[in-house]
Amino acid sequence: MADDELIYMPAHRLALLVAGRQLSPVTLINAVIARAEQVNPRINCFATTLFEEARAAARAAEAAVMRGETAGPLHGVPVIVKDGVATAGHPMTNGSYAMADFVATHDAIAWRRLKAAGAILLGKMATPEFFHKVLNDSPIYGITRNPWALRHTPGGSSGGVSAALAAGIGPIAIGTDG
Repeated sequence: MADDELIYMPAHRLALLVAGRQLSPVTLINAVIARAEQVNPRINCFATTLFEEARAAARAAEAAVMRGETAGPLHGVPVIVKDGVATAGHPMTNGSYAMADFVATHDAIAWRRLKAAGAILLGKMATPEFFHKVLNDSPIYGITRNPWALRHTPGGSSGGVSAALAAGIGPIAIGTDG
């Protein structure tokens, strides 16, 4: 299966392919990471990349599939998460230098449920500082661009998430609206 097919395939289809041993979680993660490395320099959607952690999780997911085990309906599927959503052990800056050193100590319920379903965290996505703008720019991460029109905004405050999804960096995400 070509990487171009994988990067825009819906999460439910990817999960079925993984569960049916037709798609390796490692192959999937590597395709999505390659896409992220290709387009992120232009769109600037990441706050934190977790690529090595995601690769390790994909290897574990693949081993589980080969043993006939799955963690749930999203087993082996990559997920991106807005920087303002807590994921234990990862930075949560909320787009601000004031929180540059903050690391979440717990998982938000939404991420906890996706993780329990077998999803793999690919990274945390850029947000405007404290989510207060409809543009996705922050002093700590800079400006996030719309992948289809680089002179335009993907919106905010989940602009990093929306830009990444539109660019084929992961099939599913957690964004928020306050």
